[in-house]
Amino acid sequence: GPAAPKEPAPLRSEKYRRAVASLPCAYCRIAGYSQHAHENDGKGKGQKVDDRRAMPLCCTRPGIEGCHVAFDQY
Repeated sequence: GPAAPKEPAPLRSEKYRRAVASLPCAYCRIAGYSQHAHENDGKGKGQKVDDRRAMPLCCTRPGIEGCHVAFDQY
């Protein structure tokens, strides 16, 4: 049979990641602590999904577990 078409390479854009990280956290709405957080669906070992499949989630800071860590762990 014919070979299956290859999946296109995921889009990578530093400018886009920075734009997403500049937004308030999508979960708790805190501003100033967001990171560009990829969706977990579709990730493989050492692989990340397309940069467009992400959201701003806050990072961990002293005494507070950020939403990004919670999203990745739970």
